[in-house]
Amino acid sequence: SSTTLEDELTTKDVYVRKMLAKNQTYKTQINKAQRQLKSKQDHDDLQYIDFHQLQIENQQFVVKIEEANQELLQLKKTSGRTVKLLNSMKKKLTMLMSEAKFLRDEIEERKAMLKKSEADTSKVVEEKEAARKDHKKLKVQSRISNEMPQVVDYVQQTADQYELEALVRNWRRKVDIAELA
Repeated sequence: SSTTLEDELTTKDVYVRKMLAKNQTYKTQINKAQRQLKSKQDHDDLQYIDFHQLQIENQQFVVKIEEANQELLQLKKTSGRTVKLLNSMKKKLTMLMSEAKFLRDEIEERKAMLKKSEADTSKVVEEKEAARKDHKKLKVQSRISNEMPQVVDYVQQTADQYELEALVRNWRRKVDIAELA
């Protein structure tokens, strides 16, 4: 049992050493924490002053941001009105361009009609002049010779001549047929 007791004492001795080491570690941590706390308290005094300075600056920035937001809102409103006006003007321009194209086409069509009318008028005037000249010639010819046959008489005589020639051909054929028979 002396070995068991020695083993137990060794175990306890090892445990005590562990506890002493742990205790030393805790003391070191406590000292470190106390130094940090003191340093933090000194630092907190400075931080308090810095914090108030930052609060003042923050308020100033909040005011500036609000002013910038108001200006941005005004610019957005102005931009919206400008875009609306621009769209209205674009629509009006499109309508005017469409109307201008229609009017240009209408003008071209009327120019073409005018040109055709002028050409027709010119042709009619030329025909009228030619007819007047022909009439004048015929009038002069009819004064020179009242004995000249009229055109209607000429046409009738020509028709009669064609009929007589046809009759002569018909009789000659009949004569030829009779002689052969």
